[in-house]
Amino acid sequence: EDNVGFVLPDEEQNRELQRLSSGLAQTPGNVQLLRQLNTLLLDVLEQANRLIDLGSSQQAGQLLSVIQSVDPGLAGLGSARSRLLTLNEVDELLSAGNAALESGRFLEPADSGALYFCNEACGRDPRSLPAQQGLGRIQEAMVKLALEYASDLDFETADTWLHEASAVREDQQVVEAARVEMESFKRAYADELELKAIGSMDAGHY
Repeated sequence: EDNVGFVLPDEEQNRELQRLSSGLAQTPGNVQLLRQLNTLLLDVLEQANRLIDLGSSQQAGQLLSVIQSVDPGLAGLGSARSRLLTLNEVDELLSAGNAALESGRFLEPADSGALYFCNEACGRDPRSLPAQQGLGRIQEAMVKLALEYASDLDFETADTWLHEASAVREDQQVVEAARVEMESFKRAYADELELKAIGSMDAGHY
């Protein structure tokens, strides 16, 4: 029967863990078994770190819990647990950021808008891909809003939102594409006004 808290999701690794645990229970201090156990746990720790890199906090946490149960002093375990804690914090911040984004709170309130939560997540882990993707979604939403104002001929408000969107992150492709599209709105509006003016003059309505 598996030892409580000593269950690994990989069947082959789990069988090896049970074999080594049983052997050490019968012959505590067996150097060969301890060496084999250390090698196994280091392999599991490497898997946990890869899962953390991928953002799989639940699976990584399961592996680290097993290691903690078997050998809480394993080299590298503390570092991995710190990384997992950071990942969980980032996940919570991004969840709050997504909720704010869906409700249209891009920038305000200053301490609970979508941009605030994503920036906090980037501060916790500057290499976090989900955090960078979150910034991208915020920028795209702000650009979309700007274009909606432009289509309603409110170019001043549209310009303001594009300016705010440009400050979200370094990548400006979405913003620049929107500026080009907004210029086409302006040209179309100017052409429309010119035609109306000509029509009014032709009708004698100066």
